[in-house]
Amino acid sequence: LFLASFIRDELGMEISFVRWMGVGLPLVIVFVPIVWLLMTRVLYPLGSRPIEGGAEITREAYARLGPMKPGELATLVVFTLTAIAWLTRPLLITIEFMDARPLAGLTDPGIAMGAALLLFIIPVDVRTRTFVMNWETAVKLPWGLLILFGGGLSLAAAINANGVAALIGSQVGAARGAPSWLIVLLVTTLMIYLTEITSNTATTATMVPLLAALAPGLGLHAYMLIVPATIAASCAFMLPVATPPNAIVFGSGHVTIPQMCRAGLWLNMIGIVLITVLAYAVALPLLGVAAAR
Repeated sequence: LFLASFIRDELGMEISFVRWMGVGLPLVIVFVPIVWLLMTRVLYPLGSRPIEGGAEITREAYARLGPMKPGELATLVVFTLTAIAWLTRPLLITIEFMDARPLAGLTDPGIAMGAALLLFIIPVDVRTRTFVMNWETAVKLPWGLLILFGGGLSLAAAINANGVAALIGSQVGAARGAPSWLIVLLVTTLMIYLTEITSNTATTATMVPLLAALAPGLGLHAYMLIVPATIAASCAFMLPVATPPNAIVFGSGHVTIPQMCRAGLWLNMIGIVLITVLAYAVALPLLGVAAAR
């Protein structure tokens, strides 16, 4: 989300959901099977014995859910329509009606705001005036993330407006002759291991503007650094504080930090290689950038 906002505001290009799926989906298709094989066959072999009572627990938990409630059904419908609208927006904005394009100004944020509005006005129980979403629940959302994103975009604007980008670019002349793949590899490595101990969102908001300013001095397009860096920020697997999924798994109490570090070190190294390859094979061509050197 931050990368798309940064590229739109600073580089003047719109990254749609479909285009970003073209970047991220190949990584998922390759990385997930590798992770599964490494975790279940090499690092912590599961064996062939089924978990005793696992099937019964699953059936009981599913039975306790009961039938889908009106609020759950409404949420599912709104979510599905929102996802479809995001994916098909490039087509929706070209629809003509009575010699006009009524959806020409439709944006991804506009779709999200429309979906949120629907959740507030769709009734679950008319008699009690209960709706799918209420403000008491909405205020519990992590609104601080919006301030964090805004701060990152403000940092990017300040870097450009005050000449810091030019200064940073002028100070990296010594590395200008290095192969671009090596620079991308080093940036990916830096981001993965940096986000092991810092917030991946905050790290992205801080580093993306700096890397974008650094790229011209290295003779590279900004995308060559900021796209791999953004993906790498979510690929830290060694420590619980690295990403929210890591914290959730560690919070189960069934995984120790040494166990997580053992598996995470291998996953980090695989991620570094895959993200670097992805940047050259998929991301840059899809975004219209020719890889250098």
